[in-house]
Amino acid sequence: MCTLSWLPLEGGYELLFSRDERHDRAPEVPAAVHDREGTTYLAPTDSQAGGHWLAVNHHGLTVALLNDDLARPPAPGAPSRGHLVRRLAGSSSAAQALGRLQEDPDLERYAGFTLFLRDTSGPARVVTVSHGALSVAEGDDLAPLSSSSLDPERARAVRGASWERLVVPAPSVEALHRFHLAAGPEGPDAFSPCMDREDAATRSLCRVQVSGDAVRLAHAIGRPDRARLPEPLVLART
Repeated sequence: MCTLSWLPLEGGYELLFSRDERHDRAPEVPAAVHDREGTTYLAPTDSQAGGHWLAVNHHGLTVALLNDDLARPPAPGAPSRGHLVRRLAGSSSAAQALGRLQEDPDLERYAGFTLFLRDTSGPARVVTVSHGALSVAEGDDLAPLSSSSLDPERARAVRGASWERLVVPAPSVEALHRFHLAAGPEGPDAFSPCMDREDAATRSLCRVQVSGDAVRLAHAIGRPDRARLPEPLVLART
């Protein structure tokens, strides 16, 4: 259960990721600096499974994971999909990350998911994996992406309508923020971008900024309408 949006900018892009989780899920570990295969990256961590749902590295590559195909359970003993993000965070480009994903020996064992890849060399790549089958779509017009364990289609429709109202008329970084804070007529509900229901809620908001000389990640833990983004972690681009 998540919502992801992004906006291409001169020399880079801006990205926001709202993580929706069950109340009984273990707490998040704040974003920190990590290293993979000599590549430095920034990511928050899921303390329950030890993986990431989002990572951005010093090459300007962002890897993000959303649930998909919820009727497809993982195979017995399958690794957490969050560890896939950890492995791909060492890639130098979206193309390399995609190639590594295609060669992953556990591809058929994972529960279904959508993987987002974006670097500064071209538009976003959105990869859908289900039953080991992989499909790829490209384009920055694919925003926003969303998932829901309750009713995926309704969530996409509601969040899509908020996107059309808040972002499409005048796309901007500020509009992305308004979208992720959007709620229903009476406040956050089960399908609004800022979500709240009996068993789950939007747990955090991450802001990624990629420019020609640096990458930044700010991770606010808490429902986005109540939690303020902190000063970001910064890596120099190399």
